[in-house]
Amino acid sequence: MADNILEARSSAGGACVVRVLTLFTNAANNVSNPNQFATTAISELNQSLRNSRIYSSQLTFQSAGVQNVNLPGASNNILNDLANLQTNQTIINLRNQAGADLVVVLVNRNYISGLVLGVAPLNDYGNEDTGYVAMVEADSSTKTYAHETGHMMGCRHDVEYDLISGQAFNNDANIPANLDVNSKGHQWYKRNCFFCQKLYRKSVVANGGTDGLPRLFFSNPDVTEESKSRGPTGTSNRNNYRQLLNARSVVSEYDDFAPLIVGIGGPSTVLVGQEYTMTSNVQNCSGSPTYRWERSDDGFNYFQVGTSSTYSTFALPLNGNLVHFRLTVTCDGQTVSRTRTVFIEGGPGGPFFAKTQLQEFDNETSSSTVYPVPASYEINVMVVSEHDQKATVSLLGIAPFSYQKKLFKGNLNNGGNPLLFDVSSIPQGIYQLIVHGENGIIFEKRILISR
Repeated sequence: MADNILEARSSAGGACVVRVLTLFTNAANNVSNPNQFATTAISELNQSLRNSRIYSSQLTFQSAGVQNVNLPGASNNILNDLANLQTNQTIINLRNQAGADLVVVLVNRNYISGLVLGVAPLNDYGNEDTGYVAMVEADSSTKTYAHETGHMMGCRHDVEYDLISGQAFNNDANIPANLDVNSKGHQWYKRNCFFCQKLYRKSVVANGGTDGLPRLFFSNPDVTEESKSRGPTGTSNRNNYRQLLNARSVVSEYDDFAPLIVGIGGPSTVLVGQEYTMTSNVQNCSGSPTYRWERSDDGFNYFQVGTSSTYSTFALPLNGNLVHFRLTVTCDGQTVSRTRTVFIEGGPGGPFFAKTQLQEFDNETSSSTVYPVPASYEINVMVVSEHDQKATVSLLGIAPFSYQKKLFKGNLNNGGNPLLFDVSSIPQGIYQLIVHGENGIIFEKRILISR
């Protein structure tokens, strides 16, 4: 009965996401950059899928996070150590917290004098209670990560080199019922000339001996790498492609993890000069989310403007009547980005004209003045001081957010102090001009720079 259920689940189609949690020991952190290693490895896994004609509508690997973990020390038996990791309660807890299907542990253990770069279970493709765990040497190639993850999906070595501890696991009699007997990797070669030496290549999960150059392909008899001279990446009995499609539904359901959902709220239309707020809507986040707001005037080139759950700004159509926002949220090892466009009414379809008005937030008790407003290339500031004092004049960006520039630092005389500033190199936007004296703010005004 269990095998029938497994087979039924395996036959399901559609888009499946397999979440992989990367754990690393302190020793691994000493010889590698775990975050970079995991990012590159997941990217290579997905590239291998696409190269093998397994598309995002069918299967995608997704990072479930990268975390440090303390584990028992290594023994002399790598298979026993691997078996112990499968039931390690710390790993199980971290996997459940991250909503991961599979776990890869980066280690620095130097098994068999460094001859073993990674190890994963070969007799099955998973247990939905604990998921499957693989070990990868942190100073090995990131392709080792893809290789061992392929094993956790039920993919096997090529026929010629499918050995571990002296046992030939590709013997069909040794393959469990829930594994396809054809789920093997493949090795192929090319020659640059008729008499030239063979140049061996191997698919991601093939072993291929020491001479095989790993390529970002899962074996597929219908896919050829680069040119016909290199031959197909698989054969009829070496077809990781079919195994991955068979296993995707089962493995992606090891942990029934609700995906992170992100939305952007706020107005779709605003008036020129109006202040408005964009809001975030985040669902299925059990941890503390991080936010990254970006805006763009052309929909292609974005710059960061905020890092809180909301972002407030002023309608400022620098290059047109549209402004584009992108929100990226990270939570529980997942990262999701969403975009939204806001239409600005009353704008000229280009740079602001001088008649454009902004709400004023001035120190009305001061007789200091700023002109012209809007400004283009120069700003004239008349600062009226009640006594001789040291002062600074600064521009603080409202849009663009976080821009800051000190225009003046020096002495003010009692009475009027005319100051002229070149702002030709300052980006167009809305700024707060602030004059600080010895006893606090002397004068401040919101200004617009437009060209």
